[in-house]
Amino acid sequence: MKLLKILLAVALFSTVVACQDDEATKQMDVKFLLTDAPSSQNFQEVNIEVKEVYYSVSGENWVQLPITQTVYNLLDLTNGLDTLLANIRLDAGTRINQMRLVLGTNNTIKLADGTIKTLETPSAATSGLKVNIHQSISTESGYAVMIDFDADRSIVEKGNGDYSLKPVIRAYIVQNTSYIDGYIIPPFVQMNVFVVSGLDTVSTVSDVTLNNYFKLHGLNSGTYSLQFREISTNIILKDTAINIIGGTNVRLGEIVFPVIN
Repeated sequence: MKLLKILLAVALFSTVVACQDDEATKQMDVKFLLTDAPSSQNFQEVNIEVKEVYYSVSGENWVQLPITQTVYNLLDLTNGLDTLLANIRLDAGTRINQMRLVLGTNNTIKLADGTIKTLETPSAATSGLKVNIHQSISTESGYAVMIDFDADRSIVEKGNGDYSLKPVIRAYIVQNTSYIDGYIIPPFVQMNVFVVSGLDTVSTVSDVTLNNYFKLHGLNSGTYSLQFREISTNIILKDTAINIIGGTNVRLGEIVFPVIN
């Protein structure tokens, strides 16, 4: 009897330790995605070389993602489209709070007439662009980090006809955010679309090749000013308040404007 009690005690202890080990080593999938907003500058291509990507959970120690150095045409990744950079496993509940994107020098644009121009790339981009993620996570089953490269605001035309790259990038956790989307009528009148909340601004350009569709994503809870602006003059044609609550998306359907002559 005494031996049986000892064996039962050992078995119970082993079970408890195993459960604790399972709990301690529980992991989740974390995906890293790349996306862009459409451009109003009539580029055929915006090609950006992504050389390395790092993340940090402490703001000090950096871990390199297992990616292949690749040139991406950002215009293929607009209005809700994205591409997977990496998928890794982290301990459940791990919060990534910074990203660092390292670009190569093989960055070009193709103009409307087919001319290819080299983008002069600042040394800061080739040494690493840091992006903060000011969000907590609400899931232990995994999440996705979206890296949003705003090509339209990142490309600057110089006086001599050359172009330079001054990257405008943000990153956010997809599961914690919402999006606003819709279609602008008439479908051939392209517009700049903005959401503004305090000092924060997210912008896109409606896509006439997709029935003038627009999508503003990565939005936190709050009240936003949704603005539709004329492309050439930047005049605000419509400004309305939109409430974002708890990750709920706002699908506006068709937004009708008078035909602009």
